[in-house]
Amino acid sequence: MRRSRSALTAWPAFADLMTVLAVLGLAIAAGVAVSLQLPPEERVQVLSAQLKAERERNAALEARLEELERDMVEGVLGSFPCLGTRPGSQTAPVPLLRIVVDSGYRVTRLWPPGANVESIPRLEETIAHGLMQDGDFRSYARGMYEYGNGEDTYGRPCRFWVELQKGETTSQTAFARALGIVNQYFLLSNSSEVNLILSATE
Repeated sequence: MRRSRSALTAWPAFADLMTVLAVLGLAIAAGVAVSLQLPPEERVQVLSAQLKAERERNAALEARLEELERDMVEGVLGSFPCLGTRPGSQTAPVPLLRIVVDSGYRVTRLWPPGANVESIPRLEETIAHGLMQDGDFRSYARGMYEYGNGEDTYGRPCRFWVELQKGETTSQTAFARALGIVNQYFLLSNSSEVNLILSATE
């Protein structure tokens, strides 16, 4: 069952998690201070047990933190990104494709090495197709959308991210129309750039 969590509800949980981490740090410091008063043999055993317990707690907290970050992304954007990495403490969506709108749609690869994309339906076929019109593009895009939207594909419904570019000869009207179609199936990784393109005068 899909959970819906807004950014406003995710942030308090994130703050609670930071409080837990702070309290945990104080508890560890207190435990280390006590263990330093023990004989050397017992001190090693106590510190080893504390280190093991700390690693287990860190793993659980890291998993919870990642879940909260993803929930915040979903709350802000309305959809969980299908492909993502975690540089630092942020969830960064990984774009799957670059779509250039010219006299049609031309799709090229954008995913990084090592990304798990082998099971995405008709992905290579989409790229190999070359320039395509609305019908073909919608057919390929719908397959990717339905694949990501499945509950069992990535653990929850998600959308693939794409970069949208305007061809040199494409009119603003044609680009805006293409944007509406692309937005039905994907999320944009370069939405600020697209907004600038749309606001420019021809």
